[in-house]
Amino acid sequence: MKNFFFIIITLFSSFKLLISNCIPNQNCLKERGECIDNICVCYHEFWTLKPNKENNLPNIFCNYEKRSRFLPLILEFFLPGIGHIVMKKYLLGIIKIILWATMTILFYTDFQNHKNENIEENNKNIPKNEEQFKLINNDNNKNLNLNIVQKKDLKNKESEELNFCSFSDDLDDNANLAKPYTANHEKILIPLKQKILTGIAIFCLIGFFILYIFDLFAYGFAFYKDSNNVSFL
Repeated sequence: MKNFFFIIITLFSSFKLLISNCIPNQNCLKERGECIDNICVCYHEFWTLKPNKENNLPNIFCNYEKRSRFLPLILEFFLPGIGHIVMKKYLLGIIKIILWATMTILFYTDFQNHKNENIEENNKNIPKNEEQFKLINNDNNKNLNLNIVQKKDLKNKESEELNFCSFSDDLDDNANLAKPYTANHEKILIPLKQKILTGIAIFCLIGFFILYIFDLFAYGFAFYKDSNNVSFL
C-alpha cells in the first residue's frame, strides 16, 4: 500500500515538474513559443490559459490561440451588437440591440403618426362633392373677371397717375413701413405620452451612439478582451 502511494506521489511530482519547467517542443511547442530562462515565452498570437473542464485545453504552455479583433470590429460597424454576441459578450450585445431596436421603433412610430396627421389635415381641406367644386370654380371665375375689369380701370387712370408718381411712391413706401407684420403662430399642445416616448427615444439614441463609438474604438485598438479574458490580436 505504501508503495502504491509512493508511485502516485512520484508520478504527480514528475508531471508537475514537466509542467512547471520549460521543455522545448514538449510543453512549449516551437511553433507557439520558445524557452527562455526555463520560461516558455509565447509568440504574439498565443497565450497560456489554465486548463479546466470548460475549455479542455492540454496541459502545455501557449495552449490558447488569440482571436482577431477585426471580426467583431467589422460586425459591430455594420451590425451593432452582433459582434459582442459572436465574441460571447452577451450582456453588452443584448443591451446594444435593445437600445437600437427601441430607438428605431419609437422614431418610426412617431414618423407614421405625424404622417397620418398630415394626411387627415389635407383631407379636411379637400371638397367632399361636385357642388363644392362648382362653387369654387364659379368663385374663381368671378375673381378673374373682377381682376380684368380692375386692370382696365387702372390702364385708363395711368395718365393721371403719372403726374403724381413720385409723390405716390413715397406715400406707398411710408404706408408699407407703417404696416405691422405679424406672424401667424398656432400653439399645438403635445400630449404627455408623446413627450415621454420622444424622451425615451432620444435617451436610447444617445446611449446607442456612445456605445457604438466606444465599441469601435475598443475593438479597433484591442482594448476589449475575449470571453476567456485574453486580449485580442
